[in-house]
Amino acid sequence: ESGTDYEARMLIYINGVYTEDKTSIEKEIIKIIPDSTTHFRKEVYETLFLMARETTLNKEDGIINFKNGLFNIYDKTFSKHTPEIFSINQINTNFNNNPKRVDAVDTFLNNISCFKDNRKQAILEMLAYSMTTSTKLEKCFILYGETAKNGKSTFTKIATHLIGRNNTGNVSFKDINKHRFANINIKGKILNVGGEMPSCYIDDISALKLLITGELLQVEEKGKPLETISPYAKFIFNANQLPIVADK
Repeated sequence: ESGTDYEARMLIYINGVYTEDKTSIEKEIIKIIPDSTTHFRKEVYETLFLMARETTLNKEDGIINFKNGLFNIYDKTFSKHTPEIFSINQINTNFNNNPKRVDAVDTFLNNISCFKDNRKQAILEMLAYSMTTSTKLEKCFILYGETAKNGKSTFTKIATHLIGRNNTGNVSFKDINKHRFANINIKGKILNVGGEMPSCYIDDISALKLLITGELLQVEEKGKPLETISPYAKFIFNANQLPIVADK
């Protein structure tokens, strides 16, 4: 295990990904000193925190962290996990370079894409982009269908499970721009599934634009001071009717 200081939090390297896990650190202290007190363990934790190297996340490093290793989207190579690669998001599946076609999945994709190959390819590319920390495409995705029960909700459930519940936020379109404390829930996420979009006129999408482009954004957790984040979540919304937006 290896510790690092990221955004004023101490993260440790476990099973190929950096995570905030104070309990695991305390357990290791207890293994070494079984009769250690709560106060002593707190002091050790704080000392380790002070000693931890400070690091930042390179959103454009091209690395997708899967359960069984690291895939580089630039040179198409797959390698073992290493603490030298700083990653806080691990996709909830293994990488398979030679996957077998699954009829049920293929049928579902064909149905939601209306059997149009370009739409099907766009859906797959949307999923792939959502696995990365990159924001350079500056895209938001809207699953549009005028009728209910056309597969939109099923698709977002699949995407959430595939990418991982702990990697996914659920901040609604309305709350992104209107709710003071909502956007803190996008911090550290690679996907945000925002549910149904409102069909009414929308006069302000400034916060959403900052999130999509990955620009610095101030967020606030209730009872805590403002903090500045560099978001990298991809946004997927559902819509039975596309809203009218003031922004061009």
